[in-house]
Amino acid sequence: MAKNKKLTSNAVKAKKEELKASMIKEVVIGGDTYEFKVDRKFIKSKEVAFTNDLISFVSEIGTDEKYFDLGEIRIQTLSENYALLMLIKHFTSIDVPEETEDALTVLRDLADLGVFNEVIEALPEDEIERVMTQATVAIDEFSGKLSESLDKLREEADKVKKELEEKEALNEELIKAEEIDSAVVVE
Repeated sequence: MAKNKKLTSNAVKAKKEELKASMIKEVVIGGDTYEFKVDRKFIKSKEVAFTNDLISFVSEIGTDEKYFDLGEIRIQTLSENYALLMLIKHFTSIDVPEETEDALTVLRDLADLGVFNEVIEALPEDEIERVMTQATVAIDEFSGKLSESLDKLREEADKVKKELEEKEALNEELIKAEEIDSAVVVE
């Protein structure tokens, strides 16, 4: 039977450092070798940041007009590639910008250089599966709440539109009544 250890701040720090341990990987681009670090285990704070970035992206593609004309398949492909890019951002030492357009440029550059898949394959597969499953659940919950909110907003917009139409109709009736009154006074 394993001996129980005393939980201290030093023990917590040591365990966190152990979990944060990374391995050095290399990619070759144009004959030059580049090194980057890959997390062996994904820690909770990075998982949360990863999920938040994905939720922000889902929100952005649902509300930004520049994505409206993309078909469902292109949106799906873009979303999957963006999720993989966020894995690179949060679980490697490769710098990926915060802004979506800039991040997508890094994605295209990595793909054009032929190293995107190589970097993804350097990440621990079991950790990818675990964090992607968690993110999918969070995104599904977010999407459901967003859909409910949008439905409520549409209902409110419909109410306001109906009220405006009723007020316009009433204003038109008042204008007609005033025209009739002024016509009667003139005669």
